Amino acid sequence: MPISDNSDVRALVSLGDVSAQVGFQTATMALTLFAGSTYQFPVYESLFTASLGVAFSYVRLTALESPDGVSCIERGFERWRPSLQGPVRLLAVVGFSAVTLIMIYHLPFNWLGVNGHSMADLMSYQRPG
Repeated sequence: MPISDNSDVRALVSLGDVSAQVGFQTATMALTLFAGSTYQFPVYESLFTASLGVAFSYVRLTALESPDGVSCIERGFERWRPSLQGPVRLLAVVGFSAVTLIMIYHLPFNWLGVNGHSMADLMSYQRPG
């Protein structure tokens, strides 16, 4: 379905711009590039993202290497009734993904951001209030 006007695209782009502008407002100074500037970037954000990639890739590789195509987090689904095997596998993958995302990325990244001492020098239109 083609986009008839650009209003949807403009809304998505402006939403992305807002999140990028205040994404790293506070950060840990020792682990941040351009600390204290508007464009400060915490290096640990890349490390946490890479760790997520490693965790998800490991699960995918275990499924590819398994003769039955079952990943390490889905093993044991055969013990359930056949009508529940699909939902159990789905819940295992969704649960693993949610817990991994929270434990490897969100909690450590937000903890370092909240306890950070490097405050970004925000433009007037980026400041709350």
